[in-house]
Amino acid sequence: MQLRIIRKYESGTMYPFLKDKQITDLGFGGGFALWGFRAIASGQSNCRCLSVGFNRAFSMDINEPQSQHGGTSGRLAMNALKSFAFQIGNRGKRKIILSEPGAMGVTADEITIVASLSAAQAGKDDLCFAHLTWLLAGVDTQYAQHAAESYGLICSRAGVEIDAPYYIDKASAENVADMRFRRA
Repeated sequence: MQLRIIRKYESGTMYPFLKDKQITDLGFGGGFALWGFRAIASGQSNCRCLSVGFNRAFSMDINEPQSQHGGTSGRLAMNALKSFAFQIGNRGKRKIILSEPGAMGVTADEITIVASLSAAQAGKDDLCFAHLTWLLAGVDTQYAQHAAESYGLICSRAGVEIDAPYYIDKASAENVADMRFRRA
């Protein structure tokens, strides 16, 4: 994957964290998505804590027995996020800078990841396309957008709202949408 995980005190790098944002500022849906994305990107996608976290976050009844063979909303959400992380990490032309799992600070790339998931959940295709175009450095965003929409749909059905940390302005999204239709 072309994802670069930044340690808090890594020497020789610019300070990548946004000074006024922390993962807790993203709300439950955005913070949870970023927590899962970081864990998946750092190679911990088979960790039991991750599976349990997704099953609890997406289950109406925490005491309800979970299926070992899939089918729960938590497993579906985790698989959709894995697909999204794969698309961002393997198809893009630029390295994405991520904080290490468990870090409170967030990077600009992480804010854009959450914003793209929020736009996909809200059905704002042009805005999602704009965020993904930047993250993937111009590579075809179709598969990443499909994975983001799948994750957003599963979150919506479970009542998990992904709040956008902030969006690019409408004029910029419309310019990107115009570029999209000219390419086709």
